[in-house]
Amino acid sequence: NQAPDTSEALREVFIGRQPILDRDQGLVGYELLFRPTKENSDRVDSTTVAATATADVVCKAFAELGLSNVFDHVRAFINVDALFLHTDVVELLPKDSVVLEIDVAAFADESLLPRCQELKAKGYAYSLSGVTDVGDQIWPLVDLATWLKINVDGLPGDRLQTSARALATTRRTLIAAHVESQTQMELCRLLGFHLFQGYYFARPVI
Repeated sequence: NQAPDTSEALREVFIGRQPILDRDQGLVGYELLFRPTKENSDRVDSTTVAATATADVVCKAFAELGLSNVFDHVRAFINVDALFLHTDVVELLPKDSVVLEIDVAAFADESLLPRCQELKAKGYAYSLSGVTDVGDQIWPLVDLATWLKINVDGLPGDRLQTSARALATTRRTLIAAHVESQTQMELCRLLGFHLFQGYYFARPVI
């Protein structure tokens, strides 16, 4: 069997980015979106990334397209899952510029946490999404992460306030995701979120 034409595969992958901003709306990073076509590329949906962007495609995009140089001093947040992280090729990603973003639900795979700890020891950083509370079972995951991302559009105001107070005890950097209005932005600022992302600031650019 002939090896697949990876250059052709790369030409068929569309890469989008959505900014992640600080409290003064200064740029601190981008969430990267890898899609096979331009369709459905304007919505940040971490649940579909693993199906459309494998580890080798992401790594080749960084290597062959020079994405590390594009992002310069800011971080590139990439949604990953257990399948992605268990591949050896992940270690080709530039650890100084990439943040591996994982949903807490992915840790149903019990082999994932040791693998993540192994990669962290090698210098990789993590953002944990899908956390809305703090309990004994979540602390090993929080310990792994530098950033905690909360989908503020999916929580009512009282639940968001409770979650923000609980997560503030972790001393991690809190990211408010899916911020879609000035009202949400101001609420998140008051609740102590450090970073912000969503349609209120910018839609993903392909």
